[in-house]
Amino acid sequence: MRESSIGQYYADRVTYRGLNGIPSNSSFLQYRQAIIDADINYYSGTHTSTIRHVFYLRGIGPDYLHLSINGPSYLRFKQTGTYTANIIGGSGSVSRTWYDSPNGNNWHQLGTSASVNYTMLYFQDVYIRLDVHDNVTGENASNTITVHYDNGLPKAIASNDRKILPSKFSIDQNYPNPFNPTTQITYALPKSAMVNIKVYDLLGREVRELVNEQKEAGFYTVNFNASLLSSGIYLYRITALQGEEILYSESKRMILIK
Repeated sequence: MRESSIGQYYADRVTYRGLNGIPSNSSFLQYRQAIIDADINYYSGTHTSTIRHVFYLRGIGPDYLHLSINGPSYLRFKQTGTYTANIIGGSGSVSRTWYDSPNGNNWHQLGTSASVNYTMLYFQDVYIRLDVHDNVTGENASNTITVHYDNGLPKAIASNDRKILPSKFSIDQNYPNPFNPTTQITYALPKSAMVNIKVYDLLGREVRELVNEQKEAGFYTVNFNASLLSSGIYLYRITALQGEEILYSESKRMILIK
């Protein structure tokens, strides 16, 4: 079974169990909910987003709740950046809560509006998180981005000619997002690795390979031009390898709107 795809086996099983869970003369929305309930009961809700999206494409019910964060990836000390929530799917009635953290563990609430102004008060990278709750469907979604501390020096070389290296592997949310038709993806490598970055559609089909080469430690930005693709949600995934060992792998969603 490919990643991001519900798979034929699971589709057959969830559909069968969903059919047994609905009353006679049911509506399409009841049928959709019965299949979602079956996925939750038997597969811990692993395929719920895909199920909702398939029904949504056929005009039945809202799409699954998806969010991303737009804003600058680097801030100098006491510099302020605006971070905006981009939300698609769901009922349209949502509650937002913004947080920040210098270490990814202790979170401090920033606000509850559609955007937040954040001032860098640390001499290190920080994290900004957005939690969204759908007030009608009860669905929850969350996204976190890394805001890098900008010391004003070139990103790769400091004044003593030593490299400024990231402390960990990471890949940022693409910016801008949504985009049309170009966007940028920034990633960080704390050490040398074989890097592969690919773009997939929601069915798990590869649509573009952006990077496939050995990279030294440092910060990198890759441009993605989607002028030949149709509007929709796409996934991009980074894999960093050292020989056969996977050092890091992560996927994020991006939205192409034409």
